[in-house]
Amino acid sequence: MLTQTTALAPDGQPWQQVTLRNKSGMTVTVADWGATLLSAEVPLADGSLRRPLLGCAKLEDYARRAAFLGASVGRYANRIGHSRFPLDGGRQRHAVKRRGPPAPRRPGRV
Repeated sequence: MLTQTTALAPDGQPWQQVTLRNKSGMTVTVADWGATLLSAEVPLADGSLRRPLLGCAKLEDYARRAAFLGASVGRYANRIGHSRFPLDGGRQRHAVKRRGPPAPRRPGRV
């Protein structure tokens, strides 16, 4: 189920949420801003629900928190050398953000 909220993401657009439910009753809710995991509910054998994720009380808090709760981290964990990469025959370039030690350019030893 797709829902749009009145809260605004950092890009100024309304947050959108997608809630997925499987046949066993597990649900996962994801926001479209950075594929942020907002919540998960897992039904247990005794009928109770387990909520295994830490999260923020309000959507806006996800963009303000330094803990990056719910963040989706891929193979490179947000570290792409020189902030550019190939895509569909072209080259994508993004702003360089320097905070802390230099980012590795590839997975593995630095």
